[in-house]
Amino acid sequence: MTPPLTLQTATRPGDVVQAAGRWLGEDLALCGFRWLASTATLQRSLGERVEQIVLQGSTRNRAGKQLLVSLQVVVRDRALLRWQRAHPEVALSGTDWLVGHPLGYVAGRVNGCVYGCYDDGVFDLLDPAGRPATVAAVSAVIRHSVLPWLEETARPDLMMAAPSITLELGGSSILEWLASQGRTDLINQVVNRVVSSRPGMRDRVERGGQLAQRGQWPSPDDRAEALGWSAEMLTGGRDGRVAHDDPVATS
Repeated sequence: MTPPLTLQTATRPGDVVQAAGRWLGEDLALCGFRWLASTATLQRSLGERVEQIVLQGSTRNRAGKQLLVSLQVVVRDRALLRWQRAHPEVALSGTDWLVGHPLGYVAGRVNGCVYGCYDDGVFDLLDPAGRPATVAAVSAVIRHSVLPWLEETARPDLMMAAPSITLELGGSSILEWLASQGRTDLINQVVNRVVSSRPGMRDRVERGGQLAQRGQWPSPDDRAEALGWSAEMLTGGRDGRVAHDDPVATS
C-alpha cells in the first residue's frame, strides 16, 4: 500500500491540501477536531453543534506555479434547524447553517478586537520546504483566534462580542438562533451593532421591518432587508425600531 503523500513530497495542489489537512487534524485532535478528507474539512461536533474549518484550494492553482489555500470557518446547529421547521412563519432559512465566513476575518484578533481581513486566511503552500512552518502557523491561528471565536458563537451572551462582520454575515440566522435559545432580548442589540458598523444598511434594515409589519416577505437576496424583517417578526415589534444613536462597541 502506497503511504500517503506528506507536506514536502506532495506536488499536485489537491494532494497538498489533503496533506495539510491531515497534519492539522493530528495537531488539533486534542481540541476535538478531525480531518474529513472527502470535504477537505476540519470538524468537531459538540452535541448538536458542528464546527468546521474548510480548506479551499484556489481554482488557479497549478503544480509548481501557484498553490494558495484559503480557510473558511462555519458553524452549524441542528437544534436551530428544528426550531426553524417548527416556526415556518418567522423563519427565513431552512438549514442548520448558523454563521460562517473567511477565517481571515478573525485571524488578527487582539484582546477581543479584530484586525484581520480576507487575505489573513489565505496561505501559500507552493514551496515544499516551507510548508511545515506555514501549516504550523495556520494551526497557531486556529488555536489563538478561531477557537475563541467559536466560543463566542456558542453562547447568546457571548455572541454580542463576536466581530461585527460575523453578526452581519450571520444575519437572520443569528437572530433565529437567539430566538431558539430564548434570548429574543438580544435581537435588537445585534441589529443595532450591525447597523452601527455599516450605516449604509440602515434604510434597508428599516424597510425589512416595514415589510414584516405589512405581512410581506423580504427579498431573498437582500441580507439587510432580511435582518430588519427577522428582528420585527421575532420580537413582535417590541423595541423593534433600529436605534440611530445607540453607542455600540466596534470590532
